[in-house]
Amino acid sequence: MRNHPELTTVVRFLLMGLVTWSAVKVSNAQPVVSKNLVVRYYQVPSENAESFKEEWLQETKKAYQEAVEKDILNAVYLTEVWYPKGKQSEYQFVTLEIFENFDQLDSPIFKSIDQHPRLLKKDILGVGPMMEVNQDTIPLSAAKVGHKLYIDLMKVNTSLTNAFSNYFSIENAIWKPVHEARMEKGFMHSWAIATPWFDDAIDDTYDVLAINGYGSLENFMKGGTIQLSDVHPGKDISKEVLQPTNQARKWLKGQWWEVVDLVR
Repeated sequence: MRNHPELTTVVRFLLMGLVTWSAVKVSNAQPVVSKNLVVRYYQVPSENAESFKEEWLQETKKAYQEAVEKDILNAVYLTEVWYPKGKQSEYQFVTLEIFENFDQLDSPIFKSIDQHPRLLKKDILGVGPMMEVNQDTIPLSAAKVGHKLYIDLMKVNTSLTNAFSNYFSIENAIWKPVHEARMEKGFMHSWAIATPWFDDAIDDTYDVLAINGYGSLENFMKGGTIQLSDVHPGKDISKEVLQPTNQARKWLKGQWWEVVDLVR
């Protein structure tokens, strides 16, 4: 497990099977339900992409439907890496599985999925308290086939005191209100900050995976019209917004994932 000293208490609760993903409704900003996330990465050559999607629809999806019907999972999303494409990306398809308790992952339903020949790796992530904004109680619930997820991979500056707590505070105080404003305008449908709980993550260089849900690229561009000065009036944007953010974390790279199918 990753060594985050100031998160020790949270991790203890996680291992006890309690939930660690806090969602927030935009309408009233009230905490609702906590969740965890399994991310599975698949290496699929471009010539096999269509057969992989066909296999998902005919076989894999049935297993996920059973898991959702039995309340083992809350929702599952199959996404295709839209950018970077093909060989430029280490993986070409990604599934997002939303669940509550760790013991649910021991279900025999997942046996065939865990043994899939194209499965490169799976990560287990958690989202800290108040690190999500959503249009419903189920993360990504507003996502539909064709919607785009912009993924940020970031590294927390651990040279700072209480590095992770500091970073989460900045996301919560500075960037969460920005995403809430975008959601209120209909430009976004979800946002979450996820942290791998284990050291064998797909890309061990990242500490944070941010999931930004958009209905389209057009909505992504419109989201840029929400000015930081409008959300944080009176603040020095350079010194009080951008500088603390850049000091707290390093942005590594971004990816676009497109929702291909879903079960919920």
